Amino acid sequence: MSQKQFGVRFYKGSVLNSNVLVSDVLQQLYVAHQSGQSYPHVSGSSVAYELRDFTSLNGGNVFTGVLAVLRDDAPNIRDDQGVERPIAMQPGDRLIEKNHFVFYKERQLLSWQVNARASHVSRFEQYLSAAASAIVGFDDIISAASFKRINEGVVKKLEVRIAAPKNPALIPSTDWTSRAFQMMSGVGATSIKIDVSTRTGKGLMNGVKQVIHQLKDSAEAESIRVKLAGDAEPVDLVADSIRGKVSVNMVGLYPDPIDMFAQLQHLKDAKKGELDEFFGQGTNVLG
Repeated sequence: MSQKQFGVRFYKGSVLNSNVLVSDVLQQLYVAHQSGQSYPHVSGSSVAYELRDFTSLNGGNVFTGVLAVLRDDAPNIRDDQGVERPIAMQPGDRLIEKNHFVFYKERQLLSWQVNARASHVSRFEQYLSAAASAIVGFDDIISAASFKRINEGVVKKLEVRIAAPKNPALIPSTDWTSRAFQMMSGVGATSIKIDVSTRTGKGLMNGVKQVIHQLKDSAEAESIRVKLAGDAEPVDLVADSIRGKVSVNMVGLYPDPIDMFAQLQHLKDAKKGELDEFFGQGTNVLG
């Protein structure tokens, strides 16, 4: 059986201005489905999203599932003679791209399989937000040391490199980065670099930390470097985020879901020390 390597990122889930937890939202979806209801079907500009292979384990302490992108813009295929032809699709047929995930009630921790052809985690936020009629968010988990440096430091310079999305349907319509994407599209660029700095002793205004927060959760941010007052070297948020890779058995064009979920669990166990450092243990917990 062939194998393929996939990237994995870790996120901390939350529901804005609510006592409800992300695990509560997931459990509600699971219970509703068990009673005969269909999982929500959320449509975007040219694609739709749905939850598949979703299971609640250990009494609602662990959830495994797939966020599937349903596309109707099938590409052409090339046969072994070099002849190009359309993929035959019936009305209502959709192509499926998948992101597998494991969510842990303890720590509200999401282990997310990266798939640039499918969804960024922000689409999972939107899906659950629509299902819960609330604002669900997933924050990228970075090393505790970098997290503390940025929160407590004075930002003197922000360097960002943003790549054009592989899937145009994923370009945000309201986020400030949409203007950068529009400019790239207009000149045929594949990436753009932005430097923001100040010579004043006070550093950049506190609003820059919100921009940093938005950027670190962006699928298109290839590089985010933050220079703090008094530090010789910048904080590299992309390099410092807690992530990894897994090798998974393939069944046709898709990863074997059983093996994928097992490998996501193994990687989470392997990252225990880094995750413990971020979340803290006992009374030493980061807010």
